[in-house]
Amino acid sequence: MRPIRVFLQIVLPQATKIAIPNIGSMFIGMVKDTSTFTVIGLLEVVRVTQNLNSVTFQPFVLYTAAAAVYVIAAFVLDFLFRAVEKSMATPPVSGVGRAATARRRRRVETVMQRVEAASGAR
Repeated sequence: MRPIRVFLQIVLPQATKIAIPNIGSMFIGMVKDTSTFTVIGLLEVVRVTQNLNSVTFQPFVLYTAAAAVYVIAAFVLDFLFRAVEKSMATPPVSGVGRAATARRRRRVETVMQRVEAASGAR
């Protein structure tokens, strides 16, 4: 196999499975900490909230709603990244794998019993 093909078919899929949770956490952190990466900027939300406040005189309700927009956006992004992470997860071990593990365990137990019997016979 050529190196590029090895990278694309073997290394990249494994690295992606490891990197997706961290990328998701960092992206959600950027959305919550800064308004640079969001569609609706923080200053725009505050400006609209101030304009509505000058008309309705209900600052608590309006600023709570503005904060809720960011919280909901963070939850939606978290849900999306969890769905991507779950879709890329490695499936559980099949029945064949479990059977092989059980056989190995029995072999180890047999060897341990033989060792104990041999050490007890001395």
